[in-house]
Amino acid sequence: MKLSSAFESCAEPMIEFKVRMLNINRGNNGELLEKCKPLRDYSNFVYYTRRANTEGKSIEESVDYALDALDDGWVKSYIRRNRSEVMDMVLTDYDEERTMRLLKDEYREEGREEEKTNMVINIMNLHDLTFDSAADFLGMQGSDREKCKKAVEARKHQNQKNKS
Repeated sequence: MKLSSAFESCAEPMIEFKVRMLNINRGNNGELLEKCKPLRDYSNFVYYTRRANTEGKSIEESVDYALDALDDGWVKSYIRRNRSEVMDMVLTDYDEERTMRLLKDEYREEGREEEKTNMVINIMNLHDLTFDSAADFLGMQGSDREKCKKAVEARKHQNQKNKS
């Protein structure tokens, strides 16, 4: 996933980072959690909060329950010091399924756009056509056509830059 994908912006980023999301929920990435106590403590805090909430406790009671269950340490003291911000975060219900569904849709769309760009470039190269002729041949219109044109131009620019 590209970091810039997490932000709404029309500007081309000066620097692009690829990031890898890791699931730190209990039962996932155990080796990482073993090596990083603050991350493990945070993971446990989330686990105990969710568990208490599904057992019928209020959010406030769930946070108290999770804090009681945590070992003393940096995360526990941080949560106690910043309780109101933590409560706001917990109340902002993070829906992992929804987030993953949105990411999959985004990746699918990126893949489709990349596929369209590749098709146009292949048709341009095979038949010695301009972008407009290749796009017409594929029946591209509107914003799809504009996005593809920008992608083709960016790819050409990158190829020229790589040759230099």
